[in-house]
Amino acid sequence: MAVDLSYARNLAITQGRFFGVRFYLSQETYQIEDVNGQVITHPVTKHAYQVEFAGDSRFSRVDIVQASFDGTSLIRFDYQGCPYNGSGNPLNKGMVTLTADSETRFVTIEPVTGVISVQP
Repeated sequence: MAVDLSYARNLAITQGRFFGVRFYLSQETYQIEDVNGQVITHPVTKHAYQVEFAGDSRFSRVDIVQASFDGTSLIRFDYQGCPYNGSGNPLNKGMVTLTADSETRFVTIEPVTGVISVQP
């Protein structure tokens, strides 16, 4: 997930336009979108860039507990890699919480810089 968030951020920087990642908690799914909200094509599989935890055996034990970007489920990055929440405002706090068995990990996105990290 951290790599996919970084990919969206890097696309925004290299193409000079917004790209984002939208989470659907009830479906345990996320997708990478362009500036118009359209799901982009995965560069390798050539299918829609969507990740479904329930449908992928690699992630079957992992649950997306929370994805919050100032209370929205969408994070976008601008041409400088700066993060914005789903309302279009600069991000104040962004985090995705994942659990697997008894383990919990937090994927955080820093305001202003858009730096993405994984924390125990």
